[in-house]
Amino acid sequence: MQLAGAPFGPVSWWTLAVLDAVVLLWAIRMAPWRGLIDSGLFHVFGAASVAAWLTWSLSTPADAGFVWHLSGMVSLTLVFGWPLALVAGALALLGVHGAGLNDWAGWVPTFMVSVVLPASLAQGLLWLARARLPRHFMIYVFVNAFLAGGLSAFLVALASAGLLLLGTDVAWARLESTYIRYLPLMFFPEAMFNGLLMTVLVAYKPDWVRSFSDHDYLAGK
Repeated sequence: MQLAGAPFGPVSWWTLAVLDAVVLLWAIRMAPWRGLIDSGLFHVFGAASVAAWLTWSLSTPADAGFVWHLSGMVSLTLVFGWPLALVAGALALLGVHGAGLNDWAGWVPTFMVSVVLPASLAQGLLWLARARLPRHFMIYVFVNAFLAGGLSAFLVALASAGLLLLGTDVAWARLESTYIRYLPLMFFPEAMFNGLLMTVLVAYKPDWVRSFSDHDYLAGK
């Protein structure tokens, strides 16, 4: 989901800008850069950022100043962890805006709802599943990838609508007639996208996936 910056007033836009800056700087500081380099996976991180940029460039325009596209932020979080996923999302957004697919002011609200929120949801569900559910391959794929992917799409859509209602002059009637009624349709594509992607990665490149371990999820199962 990408939001245009034009509908937002100065107060709401600058508030989001400050929050974005705090979160992104904290993520950059906490990101395991040394581990990423030592493991030889820095090129994978770069390729994933480019892949996210290309995926987000394939968007469908919607009403009220936003466009919809597949995200993959859940997969980025499962592969690299929350801090690096935020950095990858920020880089992908720079590519999208640099290509002229959205106004630069739109980077600010888009980063918060389309990068921070789904990454945080994915990380939260991962912690919850590890604490409450057996560590099994099928649970990892269906809960942490498929279910988290679908819920992230729904959460991003609701957050985008709420942000437009609170921070702009977009009316509820306009959102309800052109967008809100279609929210359930956003669940399944994102769920399938993340579920299939993570299934392939843990099957063929488990050493790329920071949140997955053969010992935890496959040994003795």
